[in-house]
Amino acid sequence: MASLTGRLDLDLEGRTALVTGVAGGIGGQVADLLAAAGAHVFGTDANADALSAASADWAGDGHETMPADLGDPGQCGRVVESAHALHGRLDIVVAVHALLVRREMADVDAAEFDRQMNVNARAQYFLAQAALPLMTRAGFGRIVLFTSPAGYAGSVARASAYAMSKGAAIGLARSIARRHGPDNITCNLVAPGSIDTPMLRGDLGDAELSAITGAIPLRRLGDPAEVAYGVLYLVGRWGGYVNGHMLVVDGGAAMGA
Repeated sequence: MASLTGRLDLDLEGRTALVTGVAGGIGGQVADLLAAAGAHVFGTDANADALSAASADWAGDGHETMPADLGDPGQCGRVVESAHALHGRLDIVVAVHALLVRREMADVDAAEFDRQMNVNARAQYFLAQAALPLMTRAGFGRIVLFTSPAGYAGSVARASAYAMSKGAAIGLARSIARRHGPDNITCNLVAPGSIDTPMLRGDLGDAELSAITGAIPLRRLGDPAEVAYGVLYLVGRWGGYVNGHMLVVDGGAAMGA
């Protein structure tokens, strides 16, 4: 019988993983875990200084980072090409990046709406569009798109445009899962709920934050690492037969929605 350690092997050693939003709390944890599991990480974020700080523990030694504004479709293709060029392969894409602007629906203007749609929805589409031919030729791929419980249950925290943009990921992921499953490419979703990150806290007041926490059955905010562990499952050996699935990591807040 194989040892437990052998059976727990994630089969990530030597794979190349593109991770976006690395300067954020969740993206940074995803990148750290993948690097620790033996993958070569190509990390990107729009904030160059924060990206450098977040990748300090693993940058170099087979890993690389590149600042990029993924609201620009051209940069999506450039990031994918650069990630592939790192070691001549691209096995994993994890699209963690997101833009959240809290504003009442009546106060959202067209430019602000477009910016959230471009960063949160359009970027995922064009990242996948660029990555899929490379994965198809290789006969292997793992794509994880980030959505939100707000994308299917609605937002109560002044984030209707954000909720709409995150809902788009669900249709995209399941379309990829159906179309490219025969190519040995899986595409899944992670939907973090209220995770303790600077993006969540943003401009939330104490009363709003208390109301959010009080609606979570576990009565606490999630830790970014708790989301990253789910990503590790989906892209590794253990999640090989999981396709088109949405993993909700929200402490039970959106049960039944």
